[in-house]
Amino acid sequence: MKTKTPQKNARNKFNFVDAYYETVNLSSKQLDEQIKKATSQEAKVVKLFESINKPMTASQVWQKLDPLQRTPITSWRRAITNLTKLNVLQKTTQTATGPYGMPEHYYKLHLK
Repeated sequence: MKTKTPQKNARNKFNFVDAYYETVNLSSKQLDEQIKKATSQEAKVVKLFESINKPMTASQVWQKLDPLQRTPITSWRRAITNLTKLNVLQKTTQTATGPYGMPEHYYKLHLK
């Protein structure tokens, strides 16, 4: 089951529609909790990019928003991917070496 990703509405707010990808059978209560976490995470990513207004990698977003690294980096990457698919963020050609020694792309706010 997929929930929904954020869609921009007329007031530049987000209505979350596919933020969480259910890969295991969760109870309704567990699923609701995970959807809330995922949508909150995407909203935090948008706010960070708006406040910093410069390109960042997924690991930089992770370090800024989750300095104790309690949430897996893959969750932050999912949020960034969803926001990129919605043209909220834009993937750049610039890369940096990430925490696991592999290159990762920078992302920036998508200018419309």
